[in-house]
Amino acid sequence: LENVASKPTGTRWLVLLLISFMYLITYMDRSNISVAAPAIAKEFGLSKTAMGWVFSAFTLAYALGQFPGGWLGDRIGPRKVLTVIMFWWAIAAVSTGAATGLISLLSARFLLGLGEAGAFPVATRGMQLWFPKVERGRIQGITHCFSRFAVAVTPFVAVGIMSAFGWRAIFYIFGSLGAIWAAVFGVIYL
Repeated sequence: LENVASKPTGTRWLVLLLISFMYLITYMDRSNISVAAPAIAKEFGLSKTAMGWVFSAFTLAYALGQFPGGWLGDRIGPRKVLTVIMFWWAIAAVSTGAATGLISLLSARFLLGLGEAGAFPVATRGMQLWFPKVERGRIQGITHCFSRFAVAVTPFVAVGIMSAFGWRAIFYIFGSLGAIWAAVFGVIYL
């Protein structure tokens, strides 16, 4: 793929769009838990301390998974690794919605963080292979714009979903989006 960067094609813009949507979906899910937290705590009878553990489970796993995720992206390649990461992530997001109590919720959030950890190092590697050095600042700016936009709109989207269908639907819907993304990316990214 090193030749792709030296001979840019229109496909690279589709790759950038897909990676930008990955940033959007994953950052929306990071924010979803904050919107759903009061309903989750109420349903499971969780204290603020227990909810703190739920939030920390994602972050701890995310920190632990950064290095191995990036390493796998270098070894195996962005297509395979991002496809697996996002399927993993989708299952973990849906598992958050399917949680039955503190232990299953902690497990789902830990698995989500572990799965998502490699997404951004590997996405950066993937974009490096598709874009020449002179464009990399701009493409990083585009992907990061999608992530910040996600954080800005998530409260509105998640509250709308939760009001209509309950807190679990937030995670089912976003998990489904992640699985669809992985399937499309696995086919398009060469």
